[in-house]
Amino acid sequence: MPLLSSPLLLRSQSLILLTTAYYLLTAPSQILSSALIWILGESMHIRPPTFAHDVPLNDRGGSGNTFRNSFSPTTTTSERELLALVALLLTMYAVIQLLFAGDLAALPVSAAPTAHNPPPTRNISANVEINNDTRLAEQVHTLLTAQSRWMTLAALRVLSMGLVVFWIYVFHSSSSSWSSAAASGFRLLANRVVFTGAFLDMLFCGYLWTVLKEEGREVRRVIAETRRRREEME
Repeated sequence: MPLLSSPLLLRSQSLILLTTAYYLLTAPSQILSSALIWILGESMHIRPPTFAHDVPLNDRGGSGNTFRNSFSPTTTTSERELLALVALLLTMYAVIQLLFAGDLAALPVSAAPTAHNPPPTRNISANVEINNDTRLAEQVHTLLTAQSRWMTLAALRVLSMGLVVFWIYVFHSSSSSWSSAAASGFRLLANRVVFTGAFLDMLFCGYLWTVLKEEGREVRRVIAETRRRREEME
C-alpha cells in the first residue's frame, strides 16, 4: 500500500486550497510574493501578474538582507474582485472534493465471516464488518467505482494542467514578455502565479493517480485471496 492514502491526499489538498482562498481574500501578497512562485518565475523567465510589480534581486537592500517579498501588489477594486472570485471557486472546489473523497475512505474489503469460513487476516479496512456476500459486493463495487472516477479526473487534470504549463513556458517564457503591459485576454493568464499553481496541481494529480492505481491493485488482490480461501474451505 502507498505511504499516504488517496483520501488523505485529497483532504490535504482541500485544506491547502481553503488556506489559499483565505489568504487571497485577506492578504493576497502572501500568496503572490511567496518564495516558491518567485523562484519558479525567475528560473523559467515567466513574468509576474500585471498588478504585481517585480523587484529585482539586486535592488533589495544589499546581499546581507534576508529574503523579502518579490512583489509589491497595488491591487485595484477590479483586481480584488478577481481575487475574491478565484477564492470562491477554490473554496467551492475544496468543499466538493472533501465531500466526494469520502467514497474512498472507510470502505472495507474483507470476506464475510461464516461458520466454515473465518475472516481473512489481511484486509484494507476493518471499521465495518461485512455480514454477507451481497454486502461485500456492494462495498467493493462502490470502492472500485470511486477509484475509477477519481483516476479519470486525475488523468484529465494532469493533461489540462500540463497543457497550461506547456503553453506558458513555451510561448510566454522570455524576458521580453515581461515588459508587455498591453497583455489582454488569455495572455493575462501567462504569469508565474498561474504557472506555479498549474505545475503543482499537475504533480499532485500524477501522484494521486499512481496511489489510486496501487490501491485498486490491492483491492483486487484481497478479493482474489478471499475468493480462493473460500473455495479451499468449501
